[in-house]
Amino acid sequence: MDSAHLGKTAGKDMATEKATWPAVYGIEQSQRDAARLIEEAFAALAPYGSRADGLKAVARYLVERKN
Repeated sequence: MDSAHLGKTAGKDMATEKATWPAVYGIEQSQRDAARLIEEAFAALAPYGSRADGLKAVARYLVERKN
């Protein structure tokens, strides 16, 4: 991804040796982990019904955002 898309300098985390989840586990594993965690979170929120919609929306945004 380029800097404009990321919202920061591309490669900045690598240059500072920042241990991000994708840097440690890879993009594909990170996406699988995120999907599993979202599924678990939504299951835990099920008893709250529509009152949990805001939390679900935030979770979806965090996983689906591009920058």
